[in-house]
Amino acid sequence: MAGFAVETRELRKAFGHEQALNGGVLQAAQGQFTCLLGGTESGKSTLVRCLLGQYSASGGSASVLGMDTATHSMAIRRAVGYAPQGDFFDPTLSVQTAVRFAGSFRLSGDALTQAVERALADVRYSGKEKQKLRKLQAGPRARVALAIAIVGDPSLIVLDSIGENLDPLDREELFDTLRGWQSRTGAAVFYTSRLAEDAEHAHSIAFLIGGQIVEQREVSAITQQSAYKDDSRRAIEAHFKSLLEANREKSA
Repeated sequence: MAGFAVETRELRKAFGHEQALNGGVLQAAQGQFTCLLGGTESGKSTLVRCLLGQYSASGGSASVLGMDTATHSMAIRRAVGYAPQGDFFDPTLSVQTAVRFAGSFRLSGDALTQAVERALADVRYSGKEKQKLRKLQAGPRARVALAIAIVGDPSLIVLDSIGENLDPLDREELFDTLRGWQSRTGAAVFYTSRLAEDAEHAHSIAFLIGGQIVEQREVSAITQQSAYKDDSRRAIEAHFKSLLEANREKSA
């Protein structure tokens, strides 16, 4: 599975008798944006945690940057930039301390200091590094979460629903910043969301329904085959709705 930044095949995860992940195939290309789109409690965060070795899968297989998640979890965590959903660090820490700690998994000394400065500049947060995390509102908080993921310019970043609580302007600014960083580095960006307005920024979308990846398609293909050829967001929403309806009928 070395050809993709992220790849899963029939990945499964159970918590007791509850099946949180239930198979399917996911492939996130090197150097591209891939969105994992799913509703609330569909298994998005569970899949991310399996990729990073925080959870052990119950079945199937997964690789990240060519490394098997079952045997190389520590190497994966060092290599991948990650911004989790919700609170990401002790809220009493400063922005600089949090970003520096994240970067310390890959760098040290002057190289780390320079990487922290570059990450904060990339997200347009230079000069505010002494602020405490607990004082950040949603927009700045999302930018700091992005800095934590991109510090040191890893070849893959994983973002778990970091833009969902933003207003439209903050969300657009976040993705503009992310596109600028990705254009500079050529990294792969794998992110999760429940929102079509987030998914439309991706090259490819994997649809997660009831813990199963039921389909993966390029955004361009979804739009071209939709009645909304000039509106990718509405095309994605309509396609996602059709998949949800089909799954509901299948389960009935």
